[in-house]
Amino acid sequence: MASPFTYKALKITTIYLLAFGLTAPTFAQQTPSDSVHRKVLVYELFNQIYAAIRPTELKSDTVYSEEKMALFGWHPGWSDHNTSSYDFNVLSALVYAETTISLSGNSLAYNTPNWTSPQTSALLTTALNAGTEVYLSIKCLDTDAMEVLFTDQQAQATAIKEIIALTNSQGSPLNGVCLVFEGVNTSLGKQYMSFIQKLSIALKSENKKLTLSLPAIPRSAIYDFKVLNTFVDKFIIQAYNYQERHRPSAVAPLTEGNFNISNTVNAYLYQNIPPQKLIITLPYFGAVWRQGIEGINATFEWVGRRNYAGLRADIGTAKVSYNADTTDAIVRTKRDGLYYIYHFDDDKTLAKKIEWIKAKNLDGMGIWALGYDTGRPELWNTLRANISTGFIKSTQTIAKVDTAKTVDIDNLEANATEKLNKLLTDAKHVIQQKEVLFTIGILLPFFLVIAILVTLVKPEVYEKLFITDFSLFLKLAMFLVVLVVVCITVSNFVFETDPTIANQLEPYANEPVLVSGFINAQIIKYGFLSMLLLCLLSWKVFLNFNRDTP
Repeated sequence: MASPFTYKALKITTIYLLAFGLTAPTFAQQTPSDSVHRKVLVYELFNQIYAAIRPTELKSDTVYSEEKMALFGWHPGWSDHNTSSYDFNVLSALVYAETTISLSGNSLAYNTPNWTSPQTSALLTTALNAGTEVYLSIKCLDTDAMEVLFTDQQAQATAIKEIIALTNSQGSPLNGVCLVFEGVNTSLGKQYMSFIQKLSIALKSENKKLTLSLPAIPRSAIYDFKVLNTFVDKFIIQAYNYQERHRPSAVAPLTEGNFNISNTVNAYLYQNIPPQKLIITLPYFGAVWRQGIEGINATFEWVGRRNYAGLRADIGTAKVSYNADTTDAIVRTKRDGLYYIYHFDDDKTLAKKIEWIKAKNLDGMGIWALGYDTGRPELWNTLRANISTGFIKSTQTIAKVDTAKTVDIDNLEANATEKLNKLLTDAKHVIQQKEVLFTIGILLPFFLVIAILVTLVKPEVYEKLFITDFSLFLKLAMFLVVLVVVCITVSNFVFETDPTIANQLEPYANEPVLVSGFINAQIIKYGFLSMLLLCLLSWKVFLNFNRDTP
């Protein structure tokens, strides 16, 4: 007989699988930026299942000390905005963005905008003299360049030397680098880890630090966090771009909805990254939608992103409202006869998120990007009030496993049920996927025709399906619909690519999107594959029926 513990673990697993299955249709109509954050939740759900059935939990016996909360600020090197508002009494680190690695012919090329300008030298010198650490961001989104960098040992050695030379080219040496590599091919995961280790060793020999920018989901096929914890000083999550394009929503929701900063952070904490190594970067920009028709069938058009200063200029004196926990600022204003909806962070929501970062005992927060609030002092005032005087607990050792205590899974069960209720609300979006409904509308009559043709060969099947037990046909038809949705879901989940880090770093960059024709082709292809599978299954049922019929 199964133990109560096993029973509860199976119950939780069933709840999560049900939640995933019921919301599977929403995956079929997501943009890449939406699906990434849905994957975060899937990771979190299954990690919680794992936590529920394992007989151990993480525990730390270390002594806590009080340390000032870290504040990283990204300076966009391509910008010529005024930097006089930067407060180095609050900033613990300045990150210069960025050196871009790309492939030029057969060689790697390095480009750092305005790196040698007098303004850049003056800015970095001022920061260093104020005791603020300075990092150089190293970005690579070119998959061909990555392959050369990770597989060509000579090119790799040259790249490491070039990176270190750049950090020593400003008179005073910089404190380290921040790696921003996105879209790394899974097959190059081990080589990427090797590159990180070699770069870290080289930086340590120069008394420099290595920080690593992480994508929205923990790609375990690439990242080995047990290894990385040894070689990486800080992990930086760009915690924004959670908004959905088809409707107004928060850019950086803290706990609202299924996909939010809390779920992202938890997904990484489950990978055993020490919280004292996590930096959560928040956006100094918002998102804008234009409303079409009003009422229950209201439609919205994605306008784009707007930095904080520009956004404030747009909304003027319009009233700012907030979500339930005051972590998302919302403005609806009318301009040129049209309504515009803005979602962004202001001083109130920023203070709430800083409070949350402290409560989670994370290392600190980051700003993307410095200068986006030029002329608006309220955000700096919030930082001064909440970071300069705010401290977090810091441990000197990493948590260890305590095998003498088991996980209390009662709360996990309640959490699973709560998430199920939230996820169910997303199921309604399936009706917005016209291609899915169109495909199902074609397949159901087609399946009916096939069923009728089968009955011409098997009269007893006709009697069974359409006279004595018509519900069997309806069940098979419903099963076809489920197969269509599941096949499309699995296809999109497996084959969609994650948004590049460029989308996260540059608020005005275009997000990569799948071609609508490709989506339609995938839906039709997997729809007919579903029907084929059902036909084969049905034929097996018919054969069994015929065998059992006297």
